[in-house]
Amino acid sequence: VRTNMDLKLAVGIIRLLLKKKTICFEVKEENNKTLVYKVVSGNKIISTWKLSPLPGNNYICISHGVFIYESFRKKRLGFFLNSLRISLAKELGYKYILCTHDDLNIQQTKILKKNNWENISNLNYHNKNIILSIKKI
Repeated sequence: VRTNMDLKLAVGIIRLLLKKKTICFEVKEENNKTLVYKVVSGNKIISTWKLSPLPGNNYICISHGVFIYESFRKKRLGFFLNSLRISLAKELGYKYILCTHDDLNIQQTKILKKNNWENISNLNYHNKNIILSIKKI
């Protein structure tokens, strides 16, 4: 697994995008093989996300808990971190990556479209239209 190399390269790119000198990644394992990622600058969290195996299936990864803190948005970071999540999932041996998002989240919709995710279902959940998307990696 070459995820450490991906993270080292990512640190350099995020430094350029955000014009920050100190960027680091924190990765920890939660219950049942879920990996929790945080991008940090000093004592500020820039972004977080999780990658989990689909229960009962070692080929599909679920990308969830994705969040970029407001002061770091609109700096092309969302597209880059989405690409990084795809790369990390591939390096972990997954063949597909799955996610959901609210159709009102225009930025996330654009990021997923730009990264060639396929919308496979629309779900109505608590009066919100939730889109289920998948990507072969």
